[in-house]
Amino acid sequence: MAYAYGPCSVTASNPFLNYTTFYNYKIINRNIFALYDFHGSLFNDSDIGTNDFTGCDVQDGYAYTYNSSLIGNPTIGVVQLKGPINSANGMDDDNDGLIDEPLEQMGMTSFMSFNNSFPGVPLAQTDPSNATEYFQYMKNYWKDGTPLTCGGNGYGGTTPTTFAFPNNTYSNSPCSPSNWTETGVGSDKRFIMTSGSYILQPGAVDEFEYAYVSSYDSITNNSLGKLDADVQILKSIYNSTLNQCSVTGIKKQATNNVFTISPNPTNALLTINSGKAINGDVKIEVIML
Repeated sequence: MAYAYGPCSVTASNPFLNYTTFYNYKIINRNIFALYDFHGSLFNDSDIGTNDFTGCDVQDGYAYTYNSSLIGNPTIGVVQLKGPINSANGMDDDNDGLIDEPLEQMGMTSFMSFNNSFPGVPLAQTDPSNATEYFQYMKNYWKDGTPLTCGGNGYGGTTPTTFAFPNNTYSNSPCSPSNWTETGVGSDKRFIMTSGSYILQPGAVDEFEYAYVSSYDSITNNSLGKLDADVQILKSIYNSTLNQCSVTGIKKQATNNVFTISPNPTNALLTINSGKAINGDVKIEVIML
């Protein structure tokens, strides 16, 4: 499901929401067997230009693409807002300081950046083309089976890592120095951001939600800083005031009653309200897709 928020007081005071879209995915295991070593990943190709850089913020769970010339160009971030439940792996998956709390959701656990398959680009660092190569990228391995490594463009080093170009946001980074970013003139970059590995149980429904945030700073040309500020605001209002911007009305033709459901979308409480008194029994069925 793709959606956006319409005009309201929250979007009026946070104009970046007018350039933000949301994407919700559900992965269902309809098998009778558990799927082990499961990874949920999102592929992204922002295409700001042909001289793009990529990066990620490990602490706040988002990835981004920006042009090597920040002047006059936006930065496009992809924020992971929901992930699979994993509360028994001994890790602080959602970076909130707590380990394995009830219903803990996995955030972005790895980030892999690679190049478009242009002539002259080393083959091992280009687009995956088969199931094995896609799965290797999801697990931080290049197409030739070598691991993502610290420094440079992430290829051919000696120290494996799980996050490419995290700048200074990766507190437990094996890379030294830890402020690793892309350099040079940029290229046509793509990336994969992943949650995993975990076990997808029979009948399980895992929900992933991402927000695409486009941030632009015409005053200081620091679109990377503007993106980080926008992401902080988005995460602070995502499960609270942002839901005030969307109300769905359902009309029952037989009795002409009008029902409202709010907030929508939600991952917590749902309120169903009728505008007037209802006589007799009423059956309300809510179907979660």
